[in-house]
Amino acid sequence: MSRYNLDDIYQSYIQEISRYLLSLTHDRYLAEDLVQETFFRAYLHIEELNDQKMKPWLFKVAYHVFIDHMRKNKRPNCKIPDLFSTNTRKCFD
Repeated sequence: MSRYNLDDIYQSYIQEISRYLLSLTHDRYLAEDLVQETFFRAYLHIEELNDQKMKPWLFKVAYHVFIDHMRKNKRPNCKIPDLFSTNTRKCFD
């Protein structure tokens, strides 16, 4: 059984984790999704916390959730087409 009260952890850190992920994503709705994923992963791996401090550990989880999202949704590198050029390359075929 866990020695941590997950509801207390959530209530204590939801605002800070939300602001952090919003600063990374610049998208309120995506940040909300990543916050939920962060706390879900924290719940799954809370026993791995050992003697680490809770706040830095949660921020680390949040950062990894963000990186995983970016990797999963990677877009091809392309330039914005020049409206006056005849050579336009589509980014998404």
